[in-house]
Order: sequence, then C-alpha cells, then structure tokens
Amino acid sequence: MFKIPPDAESTSKLFLIHGGRKGDKYIRIYVVCIASVSLLELRPSRNDHVNILDYTWRIQNSNMQGWHVDTGAGFLKFDPRIHTCSAIQRGRKRYPKTPGTIKCAQIVLGDKLNFTDISVYGVKKYRRRRWYKVDLRIVYHEVAKIEDDFYYTMSARYTWLPYCEKRLEFKTAVVAFMKHGTESFHALISPLDSYTWAAAMISFTLVASLLTTIALQDGEASKNPIAYFIQSWQWIMSSLSGQYHGTSEILRLSTHFALFVAVFVWSFYLLGTVFYQGSIFSALISFTPPDLPLTLKSLAFSNVQIITSSGTYGSQHKIGSLLKEVILNNLIKNNVSSIELSIATKLRTRARFIAAESEFLIGSAISRERNITFEKRVTKRAIDTFGIINVKHQLEEMLAGLRVRRDPYIVRHTEPSILYLNLPRFVSRGFITAIVSQGLVS
Repeated sequence: MFKIPPDAESTSKLFLIHGGRKGDKYIRIYVVCIASVSLLELRPSRNDHVNILDYTWRIQNSNMQGWHVDTGAGFLKFDPRIHTCSAIQRGRKRYPKTPGTIKCAQIVLGDKLNFTDISVYGVKKYRRRRWYKVDLRIVYHEVAKIEDDFYYTMSARYTWLPYCEKRLEFKTAVVAFMKHGTESFHALISPLDSYTWAAAMISFTLVASLLTTIALQDGEASKNPIAYFIQSWQWIMSSLSGQYHGTSEILRLSTHFALFVAVFVWSFYLLGTVFYQGSIFSALISFTPPDLPLTLKSLAFSNVQIITSSGTYGSQHKIGSLLKEVILNNLIKNNVSSIELSIATKLRTRARFIAAESEFLIGSAISRERNITFEKRVTKRAIDTFGIINVKHQLEEMLAGLRVRRDPYIVRHTEPSILYLNLPRFVSRGFITAIVSQGLVS
C-alpha cells in the first residue's frame, strides 16, 4: 500500500503499523525520522496512498532544526573574506584545495535544510576536554569492511539496510586532442610533392627575374627594379588563382615581349586552374580519427596515458585513488580470471591519480593546456592522447571540462565494466543517533 523510498529506509529505523477494527482505511503508520525524537504519524489522504510516506518523510526532514552536523569537511575554517563558493578561482578569492567543494555543498545544504556543519564553520569538536555536541555525523568516502563492522551481530557497528544499495560503475573514455592549426595549410600543399613545389617556386622566381630584366632593357623599371620584381611575383600568384587583372600593367612594362607574357598567362592558367585544382580534387584528404583503444584491455596494454580522479579517504586521512587502492586491489586479491588479473595489475601500475576538487576544473585545466598535479606531487601537463577511468558522473564532468577550450575527439567504451563498487546504505546500531555512510566494498 505504501511505497517506502530508499532515502526513508536509510534514515528511518522503525516503522509502526497500527491496525483498526474497520479495515485498511483506519490503519495508522508511524515512522521515526532523523530530525524527530518522537513518533511521526503519516496521515494518508483519501486519494493518495502510494506517495504519502515519501512526501511526509521529505517534509519532516526538510528542516533539521538547527542541528550541529559533523562531516569532516575540512580542517580549514571557512573565511568569507578570502574564500568564496560562487567563484572558486578569482584573484585572491581562491578557495583552498581539497575539500573545498564539500565545504561549499555543506554551506548550501545547511542553509536549505537548517543545520550547521561544525567542520565548515570552524567550531571545535571539543571544549575543555569534552566533545562538542554533535547531533548527526555524515561520513564521505568511507570504506567499511564487512569483517570488522558487519559479521558479528552483537558487536557490529552498523546495521545493513537491505534494498537500498546501488552500484557505482567505473566508465572509460579515451580522449585525443587533434592538431587543427595546420590542417588547412596541409590540405593546400598535399596535392603536390615537395620536389614539384620546389621546382615550381624556382620556375616562378626565374619568370619574375626574366620579366624584371625585360623591363630593365626597355627602360621601364630602371627606377625601382625590386618593386617591379615583387609586382611580377604578385602577378604570377594572381594568375595561378585565375585573377588576371594585373596583366595589362605587365604588358605596359614589357611591350616588346607581349608574346612571352601571353604564353606565361596561358601556362599559369593551365597550371593553376587545370593541373593544381584537378590534383586537389583527385587527392582529397579525409582526416581519419586516430586509432584509439576501444576496450579496457587494449587501453591497459597500450602506451596511452591513463588518469583517474575518483577518490576515497585512505590511510592517514589522505585522499587516495578509489580505483587503485580499492577496486583494483580487491580484483587482484580475489579469485578473478587470468585476463581480469592481468588487466587489474597493468592498470594499477599505469594509472595516474589526480586529487580533484572538481572533475570539471581538472578537465578545464587540461583543455587550457595547464599543468596538472598528479600523485606524488608530480606537476606536468597531460599529453594530447590519454584515457580516463572514473565513476560515471565524474567522467561526464571531466569530459565537459575538456570541451571548454578545445574540441577533443572522444571514444567511450561500451563494454560491460568489470570495475564497480556496490554501495549499500547502513546506519549505526543506535536507535536515534544515525550515521549515514556509503562505500561498502563487495
């Protein structure tokens, strides 16, 4: 009768159904929500019995009543005189690096849902050796182990909420930035080989020199022979492209050799209009896309650079690569096929992690040909052809950033992914004080 949404299941730990003597019409449903310390009765309308639980849950949890929330969003206090969320990079108002975007998100959510993130606003977690009151703790990038937290019922920290899990799949794309700057020029010179072009340039120079000599003999160009030589070159180039308006001036300066000028015009017409343009049409060039890896296996065993930015909190509270430290390590440790084992081993060696506040900003920096900070604090530019292995939505963000300045050629892998992470929802075993976390490795 009632549809329980995943969000309600992940935060509400008790549903009470109280029946009446007169049938389903008088059934009363109570639910315990995050922001409520008492039972909240859901009152379905006469016409809507399906969405009332979802609607009531959202209304109840839209106002967290000024709760103090601890997210671990950062160790730096948010200073509005220096930091800003509307312009992450604008002069001196530059937001600090990781985890700046989490701070911005918590500020927006705090205003919308009426709670205060004590990590963002610099409120200390303890005062005089006493922990500061925290009503709710949200954990980002947390990876919980089944053996430590779920196997033993009496001592387990979390309760697994069934039917709430989702799968994060890593998607792959290969990006190539084409060199468009010289393609048009290359298309103009490609119909003729280098020897033909060299012979043509020498011939044109000799013709221009001959016309200048003729003009000198006639006494027409004695004042400025260099200018006449340049004028002859311009006339030759114009005639090759079918523009003959300068021929009358050449004939005036070479009156005794008009026959030679007529022969040159006819030759230039045949060479430029018939021979050269015909060679262009007969040697049309279609620039085929680069030969890029089309599968994860071919990418792993190629020489193409591989980057990833999907992160998780690892040891010593540092952000590490979710792909390398969690996904690939688990593939290697488990009994996978020899092909998957070789792919995972190769990817763990070749993939380079980028700790990113925003995948869009990383893509934008690559598009602008700026330096990127890789793991081990190595700063350099990404090469023009590289592969990206990221969680789906983060991959889309990075690809959008890559299109900011340049137009990349992108090949998306469509094969079923062997790199994925199952994320069930789980809450603490306490009754009201809940911890919502994601990241259980399967």
